[in-house]
Amino acid sequence: MQNTLLSISDNKIGVDANADNTADFYEARVLSATDYYAFGMAMKERSWQSEKYRYGFNGKENDSDWEVQDYGFRIYKPELGKFLSVDPLTQSYPWYTPYQFAGNMPIIAIDLDGAEPQVKIIPKMEHKPFLKAKSVGEAFSNGIHNTIAVPANIVVDVVWNGPATLVNASINLAYGKYNDVNGSLLLMQLNSEVGRQMDGLAKKDASQHWEDFKDAATNLQNYETAGSISLGFRLTTPKVKISSPSSLQSKFRQSIRNKMPNDRQINPVGIPEGGMEGVSSYWKVKGIEIKDGLVLKNGKPYSGQGDYVITESGEFHIGKGHGYLSDNPNSVQAAGGIKIVNGKVMYHNDHTGHFAPSTVELQGNHQLLKEKGITTDNTIQTKLY
Repeated sequence: MQNTLLSISDNKIGVDANADNTADFYEARVLSATDYYAFGMAMKERSWQSEKYRYGFNGKENDSDWEVQDYGFRIYKPELGKFLSVDPLTQSYPWYTPYQFAGNMPIIAIDLDGAEPQVKIIPKMEHKPFLKAKSVGEAFSNGIHNTIAVPANIVVDVVWNGPATLVNASINLAYGKYNDVNGSLLLMQLNSEVGRQMDGLAKKDASQHWEDFKDAATNLQNYETAGSISLGFRLTTPKVKISSPSSLQSKFRQSIRNKMPNDRQINPVGIPEGGMEGVSSYWKVKGIEIKDGLVLKNGKPYSGQGDYVITESGEFHIGKGHGYLSDNPNSVQAAGGIKIVNGKVMYHNDHTGHFAPSTVELQGNHQLLKEKGITTDNTIQTKLY
């Protein structure tokens, strides 16, 4: 947060560890040390000063006489956690109290100048030269450092700096900092820069391209960027688990098989592995009822084509996806494809491919539909796979 936790002087204090009247090492002279509460008040039991130091919380200058800090636009009182005057922009941002400090987010944000909050970006570890090291020992040491620095920087980018950048952009947008941005001008500048870069690439010979490639291949920042993008996607992409289509097929086939006499055999063709669409493509026609030999939807003759099931309890459902229509694959008397026009069944078959019935099985399904009062003898259509 740029809080001044410790201040030291440039005086070196020599330490003679073996009493030979020669300084073996040096210690820094500490002028002050301070820990802070969330809104910037110093912890008296954890603060110490040998000399008064001008700067403190958020790196702002202290006024020790009044125990306040000057933020430029306003004067801040750490003991209160508020500014002593109204935010000059308060009319434009009514969701903030006019005396708020750092958007009331002191744990993650600082207040730049008494007018707006900003989430701080954590500095990343620097990379040290490996291929251009002066010695083998230095190359080894720098290699270990970079091995730690690259993954550490990736985590910092994904966990903190990336979200912080988005928050700051939202704050700037709310405070109108982008109001004067000319989108057309930005696009023109981008187009000009792309053209300039392309021209530069065209003028380079093969050796220059090779040098550029080596520079890019050894630039650890490129690997950090790729790693941050990859980790960010892995952490933010939702993982949806969908039941295996083959498992759903097996349940349907077993359900139908269990309800048929031994002389009626299932032709277990089914759909190919992975061939079924996700559950988001399943649907059920609501308001379906059967009356006077017609299929009605909300009291009017229904027209449509899709899957159908007759459940164990005798319910008739139309839509897409046998498993979705039945709710429970183990409670199905009949299933297949059906086409209805003006309330009348034109044909029924197994267009869906979840199982392929024999002629005898299809006749059994036809009988169940006939018992529901919605088919005649000329509506059956056999389609074997």
